[in-house]
Amino acid sequence: MNGTGTAWQAWRENASGAAFDQVIAPLLSTARAQAARILGRWGDPDDAVQEALLRLLTLRAHLHPDADPAGILGNLVRWKALVQRRSARRRWRREACLPDDLACAQSTEHLGLDAALARLEPAQQELLRRRYVDGISLRVIAENLNLRPATVTTRLHQLRNQVQALLAAG
Repeated sequence: MNGTGTAWQAWRENASGAAFDQVIAPLLSTARAQAARILGRWGDPDDAVQEALLRLLTLRAHLHPDADPAGILGNLVRWKALVQRRSARRRWRREACLPDDLACAQSTEHLGLDAALARLEPAQQELLRRRYVDGISLRVIAENLNLRPATVTTRLHQLRNQVQALLAAG
């Protein structure tokens, strides 16, 4: 077994600092660059790498001795960066245009959307609010309404089309 393989095994068994320096540390710049590409302006690549390293640390005893450390770290960084980007985008969408924000409420787009939503039935408004404002998953909404998730997806699609038509009509 070569030096890297021995260090990988040592790190897997007891997470020694010297083994980390030999096996994982050289991969960090590539991992950070990968996270930066995925995140863009949506987050801090160092956070994604740190979360991936913590996950790698918790998994280390379960990793196969012949596993590729670069591949494992790359997959974990990719996963953590995608989760971070998705969360940041959702947070931005929620905070971007809340009704109690005076500047946003005065925009014609927001007022048009409010008017279009007001023309929907209360149950339709509630479905849109649960999904797009509260961020509740399709599965949970479907369970609460005793529907199949596919039915909820279809209703949301129809509601989006209806809102678009109302917005276009003015």
